[in-house]
Amino acid sequence: MKKDCDLVIAGCGMAGAVAGLTALKRGLHTCIVEKNRREFIGQKMCGELTTQKIVKWLKQEYGITIEQYLLKGLEVCSSSEHTSHVNIPLCTVDRLQCGQLLVKALLEKGAELHQGTVKNPLGTFAVRGVHTKDAAFHSTVTIDCTGVSAVLRRKVFSSDPHMLGLTYKTNLILKEPVDMDYARLMFNMDVVPSGYSWCFPKSEYEVNVGVGGLANSQKYLKETLERVITTLKVTVKKREHTGFGVVPLGPPLPSMVYPGLLVCGDAAYQVNPLTGEGIAPAIKAGYYAGQVAAEAVHANDNSVERLWKYNVDFARTYGGKHASLFVARNFLISLSNEDLAYFLKNIVNDEELTNLIEGITIQENMKNIRTLLSNWRKFKLLYRLFRVFNLMKTVKKLYADYPEQPEAFAAWKQNVNSCLHKQM
Repeated sequence: MKKDCDLVIAGCGMAGAVAGLTALKRGLHTCIVEKNRREFIGQKMCGELTTQKIVKWLKQEYGITIEQYLLKGLEVCSSSEHTSHVNIPLCTVDRLQCGQLLVKALLEKGAELHQGTVKNPLGTFAVRGVHTKDAAFHSTVTIDCTGVSAVLRRKVFSSDPHMLGLTYKTNLILKEPVDMDYARLMFNMDVVPSGYSWCFPKSEYEVNVGVGGLANSQKYLKETLERVITTLKVTVKKREHTGFGVVPLGPPLPSMVYPGLLVCGDAAYQVNPLTGEGIAPAIKAGYYAGQVAAEAVHANDNSVERLWKYNVDFARTYGGKHASLFVARNFLISLSNEDLAYFLKNIVNDEELTNLIEGITIQENMKNIRTLLSNWRKFKLLYRLFRVFNLMKTVKKLYADYPEQPEAFAAWKQNVNSCLHKQM
């Protein structure tokens, strides 16, 4: 089978669905190629945590109402059980329900949905669509939303990131209600040396619980999750949606553009490296990609120069935040349990931790002096911390100055790589 369209989207996750909805609003003939049957679209091993802001935005932009369980923010816990609070309004959602609502909207607005596994890109010097086993879909622009498998990106990009995390999660259905206003993130280097565990409430009687990190075996994660569940002190009625997942934990791709191709979502490492949250950035990336794809199709120009705005849009929003949080994450998981507890209890207050999670690292000189004087016995920790803050600010500034044109990209990328590979 051969199919011609304006835009082909490989994958109908959050990024792919929103890219499709955005393209349809701009009049593009849009084909989505998805490996799963329609009734399974949205089924994914996921923490299901996102921001209230993005759920509200989906309603405003596309008229899609997603059920959510409202949370005050994020609770960060050390091994000594000290807790700090990040007061950013969050919520948990049903990932499958989200996927089904989005695909329903796509079909109602005229998208073509084809089940099939994308094998290869079409085209030699520019991507002109995709091949599946039984069909060829030709297009002016193609968007790769195939998740961590990144089927198209791996075929056309000369270098490929490899910093992937392994997670193991389950949804606990509880016999007794729990009173949790915050999503909980727990750091304990004795339990998860290069990661964390989480507990995200979905209702009074259900919590999404999991563990994850940079290189842990499946057996280890299973055993760790059982220990984590024991510490929650809840009475479990049953477990649902249990399984392993793979999540990108590196910085975002420096460039997500190739002639005829845009890369979105997990395929582009558009995941918060600290918390693993990928729903909100995937949605906004899909929106940016859909806008740029429409402009390219209307101009009949799928060159890198025409598509470059997608890089700029993402870099100046989530890209800079995620790159700076990559630096913060590497710092936090390098700390001993003692130093992490001290950091949360004595060095940063809740407002400053909120700023850190948001990628804001502005420190007043007087605050620096007071912190140094009151914590002089931890001078080594303070020295590392101030180096990290400065590095985060440098990285954030580089992304704020993301090059407007591809010609300046090589020099910019060299500067970013130099910063991100500094040892802390």
